[in-house]
Amino acid sequence: MEHPSPDPLAAVVEAAAATPRQRDEYLYSLGQRLRAYDGVTAEMRDDRLEVAELATGRRLRVACVPRESDGGRLWLSSGRIPIAPAGSPDAPLLVVRRLREGNGI
Repeated sequence: MEHPSPDPLAAVVEAAAATPRQRDEYLYSLGQRLRAYDGVTAEMRDDRLEVAELATGRRLRVACVPRESDGGRLWLSSGRIPIAPAGSPDAPLLVVRRLREGNGI
């Protein structure tokens, strides 16, 4: 998936200005959109979203963090593995794919 080259200055300002509440809002929104997937649950825990697949018991912890290689823009990640830019329309699909591949906790 190609993403346009970030404006480094704008990305640094965006990441620096991102508050914990904004990061939580991205995670909450992702959790709501994950409800469209059968057998997948999502629950906020502290500053992470716990995503689980009921049939297999697989789990994935998703955080919203700045990604240095993208100029500090906010990304959804699991551990140190980036999943998708925060707010990306493809994020729910990419999270479920990562979960079903067994790349979770």
